Amino acid sequence: KKLIRRSWPYVSKYQSSQCFIFKVRDLLDKSGVIALISISSNFQNELSIDFRRRFIATFSIRYLINISNVKDITFGEQSEPAVILIYTNKVSKNKINVYSLEPSVFSQITKILVDKKEDENGQIAEEILENNLNWTPYVLGYSDYLSTIDRIYKNSTPLDRYAKDCQVGVMKHSYEKHGDKENFYAKFFSDFPKEGYYPLVDSIKNIENYKKPEISRYVDYKNANLDRQRNLELFKGKKLVITRSWPLKVFVDEDLVIYDGNFIIFNIKKEFEDYLKFFNYLLTSKLAYFYFSVLRLQRDKGNFQKINKSSILHFPVPHIDKKLLELVEKCKSSEQIDQLIYHAYNFEYKYVQEIEDFYRTSTEKYTLVTKEDIVQYIDEFESIYQSLIENNKNLNFKFYFSDFIGSILQIIITNEKQPFEFNTIRYDKLIGLIVKRNIINKKIIREY
Repeated sequence: KKLIRRSWPYVSKYQSSQCFIFKVRDLLDKSGVIALISISSNFQNELSIDFRRRFIATFSIRYLINISNVKDITFGEQSEPAVILIYTNKVSKNKINVYSLEPSVFSQITKILVDKKEDENGQIAEEILENNLNWTPYVLGYSDYLSTIDRIYKNSTPLDRYAKDCQVGVMKHSYEKHGDKENFYAKFFSDFPKEGYYPLVDSIKNIENYKKPEISRYVDYKNANLDRQRNLELFKGKKLVITRSWPLKVFVDEDLVIYDGNFIIFNIKKEFEDYLKFFNYLLTSKLAYFYFSVLRLQRDKGNFQKINKSSILHFPVPHIDKKLLELVEKCKSSEQIDQLIYHAYNFEYKYVQEIEDFYRTSTEKYTLVTKEDIVQYIDEFESIYQSLIENNKNLNFKFYFSDFIGSILQIIITNEKQPFEFNTIRYDKLIGLIVKRNIINKKIIREY
């Protein structure tokens, strides 16, 4: 650590990979090119801004290739999100060309990766650096969404304005100070209420939006001397509780409950307590999902995707008035909540559609045909043709589906009505079924 502080003072959190990115310059001649794989957080993390500033001042990036989305193919599902970096010694007006490799059924089967697109015009590196936020969308291939991000910021106010206090919860594992783990828990924790003990929530399991979680246990908060001990006032009064894990889960709590480091506690100023429900809806909306995914998500596709406290405090809040708060009370579904949020930002149709499309493609697994599509098709088919079938006969349906090449709907006439079968099978099994049933000529299959 002393060596890093002395030789690379601009490196964040003693990150050895950042040191290596600079050290490899010793192998570079004047006209040479460096190509290496780096963890993507070096070019996303809010703590690494000094590293990025120095990097741009020292080198010129030719290509930045995001491979975070295909890491289960490249280095395995549990590996860190990564980028391929190709750079040279510094030249003037450096433009970065960005690729983003996206997963597909084809790549899963063949292990061949195909680039999504290239930003042919590039982006001047110094211009990216002027706004630290812009690094994340460029690393992730989201630069096309920056105009929508700008629209979200228009006439907005940071959420920080409404906060009396905002902190990450306590870190309870300080048993090193008190001996072994078992003695520590036996001494300061209880599964049942006790005098002088406070309720504690220390797990994100089964956390739901808008719903207070069950108490995990009780803690002797004043005597446990926990790591990162917070003032008890943080946990009092009306507040938003937000999971740090992704996607966010948010709820309102008015009771005195201790939350551990899995949570961010947003203690609101008294004059804004009526806004809590709106903030709860806002942070769990599709718009917030879009905003955090494009700009603020740490460790994209990583083993622990999370949102930092500063990202919550920087969230742009639209103008809030009495009429908006009245509309909040009328919301009964997630669809109504999202429409309310779009209305609050006074969004034009194109921005609404972009966010809706982003949310759908980010959260829904891509399939050629969905089960709902097939059920609807069967209902329509049966309503038309069942009347043409002789008495005491029934139409029955079996559906075989493969992500890679499509699907088959098998229709059978039997004496008894049978439940609809939906079968997901491998592409080679589906081809075998096609050949066996003589649905397509074998010659065509071989050519395919």
